[in-house]
Amino acid sequence: MKTEKTTTLAHTEAVEVLDGLGRPLGVIPAAEAHRQSLPHRSAMVLLFDSRGKLFLRRRDASEALYPGRWDIPAVGHVRPGESREDAAQRVTRERLPVSGGALLPHGELPPGPSTGFERVSLYKYLLPGTAKGLRGFDETEWLLADAEELTALATDFRELFSPAVIHALEHGALRPGKRDGNPEG
Repeated sequence: MKTEKTTTLAHTEAVEVLDGLGRPLGVIPAAEAHRQSLPHRSAMVLLFDSRGKLFLRRRDASEALYPGRWDIPAVGHVRPGESREDAAQRVTRERLPVSGGALLPHGELPPGPSTGFERVSLYKYLLPGTAKGLRGFDETEWLLADAEELTALATDFRELFSPAVIHALEHGALRPGKRDGNPEG
């Protein structure tokens, strides 16, 4: 089962714990970094279609955390010695049913309770078309919304979204033409 494999990997994979400046201090299991609320790195890939709409994926009902909530479809820890860019490419390959698009840097989110104390490097994957460009696209598993629609939904139905989505939304990171909440220049 995919969920069991993902959960098992999260408990056994290693991450670099970071100091206040984002420099590696040591390597420990990811589960221990989360248990102790220690800052470490992750990569989050936001998937946008050609119209600037963001794809969110419904978490499986059997997930231990936030079952059934809408979430960012591609997030993963940066492994020891791995660059943020390489981690973003890896999670894109492993978790997104896409090809032919562009993966671009999109900013950062600070570590905190909403991110599991992960220093999140954001990337955006620009799909050259629309939902039809996704292999195996199933409308019951995916939510496609622009920033205004997502803001309205999250305002009235916050409990439908993972904390990571809310955190990224509050930092202005869920717009295709934005970085760190500021317009791209």
